[in-house]
Amino acid sequence: MKYQLLQADAFFTLFAALFFDPVFRLQNILGHQLNDKQAIGVDPDNDFLRACLTTNIDDPKDFASHIAKRFGLDDVNSEQLLQFETLLECERASVAQYWDVEPAMRKLRDAGFILCVNSNLWPFAADHIFNRHGLARLFDEDGLVLSYREGLKKDDSDIYLVAPKRFGIAPERTVFVGDSLQNDCVGPMQHGIKPFLLDRSGGFEGKSIPDGVTRVRNLMQMTEILLN
Repeated sequence: MKYQLLQADAFFTLFAALFFDPVFRLQNILGHQLNDKQAIGVDPDNDFLRACLTTNIDDPKDFASHIAKRFGLDDVNSEQLLQFETLLECERASVAQYWDVEPAMRKLRDAGFILCVNSNLWPFAADHIFNRHGLARLFDEDGLVLSYREGLKKDDSDIYLVAPKRFGIAPERTVFVGDSLQNDCVGPMQHGIKPFLLDRSGGFEGKSIPDGVTRVRNLMQMTEILLN
């Protein structure tokens, strides 16, 4: 078998989410770089995004206080905390697993693949998705490479090598699947990892993509390519 290990993105690869930009909504709640001309009410700050996605604190109050202090903001008050907790409830309620995840992962596991997740997540969504939704059972026990645990975000090159190193698999025997051309294809490919661009909506139809990237419409299509 040419490939031994699969790394899958989470959002819009394994599950859909109808609640967008929760981190920048927190940025709004905390009053950081407000701009009412923007749809979300702030100028999105990538440093704020990185901090939220690489902080391993699972208590909402402690998390918000840590982020506020890091960016020199006022102490988090009770109203802001309530807004943040409501935001987290909305995020949890918006998550739904795609139809093809379970059959594709089971087929790959039966064929001998090591199955991993590699995703930018903060701790609140992760617990709900992988434990309460039961998604963790489809992947290897040590295969959850999540930004808040690793202290790395997907634009940190080293994050693509965490799973291969952990399982002792060469990057060249690893595949990565996700919906982002940059984060899930170009980044992994720089390390010799085979990328699959998951184009569920067909938005990349007819568009130029880099050589070496294989575009698929669903996870079962990718699975058939890998096993045939």
